[in-house]
Amino acid sequence: MPDFASPAWLLALAGIALIRWLHRFRTASASVLVPALHLWPHAAGESDAGRHRERPDPAWRLRAAIAAAVAVALSGPYWASTRPLALTLWIDDSPSMQAVESGRRRIDAGLAAALTAARAAGHTEITLRSLADPAASLALDAEDRPDSAAVAIWLAEPRGAPAPPAPVLMAGDTIHWALTDGADRSLDQWLANPRLAKIVQIGTATENVALLRLAISPAPEGDGTSIAFVRLRNFGRQPAHRTLRLQSNGTLLAETAVTLPPDAEHRLQIALQNGSADLMASIAPGDALARDDRLVLAAERAWPLAVVVAAGCDRRLGMAIAAHPRLRLAGAGEGAALSLHCGPPAAPPNAPATIVFDAGDEPQRLSAPVHRATDAAARDWPMLEAAWLKAGDRPLQGRVVLQAGTRPLVAVRRQAGHSVVDVAFDPSAGDLPTRAAFPRLIGALADEGLGIRLQAPAAIALPADESKIAPGPLPSAPLATPSARAGVTDASWLALALATVLFTFDLLRVARHRRPAPGADGFRR
Repeated sequence: MPDFASPAWLLALAGIALIRWLHRFRTASASVLVPALHLWPHAAGESDAGRHRERPDPAWRLRAAIAAAVAVALSGPYWASTRPLALTLWIDDSPSMQAVESGRRRIDAGLAAALTAARAAGHTEITLRSLADPAASLALDAEDRPDSAAVAIWLAEPRGAPAPPAPVLMAGDTIHWALTDGADRSLDQWLANPRLAKIVQIGTATENVALLRLAISPAPEGDGTSIAFVRLRNFGRQPAHRTLRLQSNGTLLAETAVTLPPDAEHRLQIALQNGSADLMASIAPGDALARDDRLVLAAERAWPLAVVVAAGCDRRLGMAIAAHPRLRLAGAGEGAALSLHCGPPAAPPNAPATIVFDAGDEPQRLSAPVHRATDAAARDWPMLEAAWLKAGDRPLQGRVVLQAGTRPLVAVRRQAGHSVVDVAFDPSAGDLPTRAAFPRLIGALADEGLGIRLQAPAAIALPADESKIAPGPLPSAPLATPSARAGVTDASWLALALATVLFTFDLLRVARHRRPAPGADGFRR
């Protein structure tokens, strides 16, 4: 039996008796043929005497059916669905959900609990969606396990900070659940959404110490040492004791003990000998969230890069290299990241990047304005006056990054893993080496050759909000029931369609009854 959304409309069915009563009188019709219409009132039809009362007009049944169909449609009939509704499980896959408790990640334990509850409730069509990236979804069926390979791949890495999904994604007849640890308070308002039928909260750990920033800078003394800057924070509710270690290529460079009060931050400066491998900072012992217990700064960003200046170059090139905070002159027999040559190299360079200064045989002083090309990668090109430069008129191969008018001055080409910066002006000609822009010019050329920004901060940092793992109180979710339209089949349209068909049939019947009889040459009375 169907249910009704507005059963009060069914009381209108009592009006069927009124319809029958209105059709209670019916007289037999008779036809009187007259020569002209104006003679009809005076014509005496023999049927006048024979007219008699008949049964109610049978049309009352049709019209009663129309009225009944309209009343049923207005009452909103529907059938409750016996098929389990589809479930969308919104997953908070932020970094805090990567915290490990009892040997298992929060997100894995929470998903297992949520799927168990969903299948116990009869849901077999389950879709996982990420709160950080709603476009990332994974459909599960009754056979999929929370530890399956597909689920493991989908949950492998955090997608970032969660955010409430667009309302359109929560429309329709789907049941919506949420899985979160409650560490990100930006979700509180969305978690109170009435479209959420259930909130699964996971996690109990509150203690976490994080390495938030690792930076390094050459020591001002210029004695082959650097200063590491480390920032730590205790996000827990208890005092924390940690050992900070700085390592490079497996070699311990520095170690220090740190005590952090609850919700406190600590900054350290540690002098280090320059190295050539990645610089790693780590804290021990570890805690629930391992991803913020270690930071690694790549070698090319951590240490000054070795540069070889070929024989025959102006000594002021070497001075510009030594003055650069991220570059240093390579020692004898030491491998270099960059080599500088004045004139064509006598032998293929061994360094990954090479700068070749070659102004040709007869360099001429420039007159056109010097400017950076539109596709130049380096962001630290200095302002250069044309009068400072003498350049040869030779073709350059590769991507042009500096030019005088339309004349190329610097071009970069890459081949077989090797980068070559081809320079068409003489770095020692005129008064260019005496200008303040000269060291910056050499640095910009090194940027192009190495493919990195040497002036960028040598640092790596993590957002502080991603290290908060303490679960917070969540708003109470509504009862785990579908919305008004969820899980039902609306039958109102059937009753309305029936009423429309019957009403159309009645109109056609009445129109046919009023049409004159075929072949009659008079008028029907």
